[in-house]
Amino acid sequence: MLRHTARPGLSIRLMAQTGPLAWPLPAGHDRRTLHEVHTMPQIRLTGHIDVPEARRAAVAAALPEHIRLTRAEPGCRSFDVTADPDVAGRYRVAESFASRADFDVHQQRTGARDWARVSAGIARSYTIEDLEA
Repeated sequence: MLRHTARPGLSIRLMAQTGPLAWPLPAGHDRRTLHEVHTMPQIRLTGHIDVPEARRAAVAAALPEHIRLTRAEPGCRSFDVTADPDVAGRYRVAESFASRADFDVHQQRTGARDWARVSAGIARSYTIEDLEA
C-alpha cells in the first residue's frame, strides 16, 4: 500500500507502509521513505531581454550584481540570466519563486535598484506562470 504526504511548496514523499502488505524495497531504501521528489516552483518566469548594442556594456556590467541580489531574496528558488549564443545582445532569463508574494516583492525591489535604471526601456519578452505546488 502506498500513501503520500506533502509539505506545501517543498516536497512530496512516497512512503511504503509496513506490515503484511508491504513490498520489498530497492537496495538502499529503508521502509519509511521510498522516494522523494521536489515539486515545481509556484511562480516561474521564462523569456529573454534584447539589449541594444549601445547599451550592452552597461547591462553586462550591472547584471552580476542584479543576479547576486535576486538570488539572495527570500523565496528565490532560481535566477539565471545567460547570453544567448545565437542572438547578439539577447539574454535568456529563467527564474522561479516559492510564492506569488515572493515574486511580487522581487518585482518591487528590482524596480528600486540600479538594474531598473540600467535596463529601463529595453525590450523584454517574458512568460509568467503560476504553477501548482
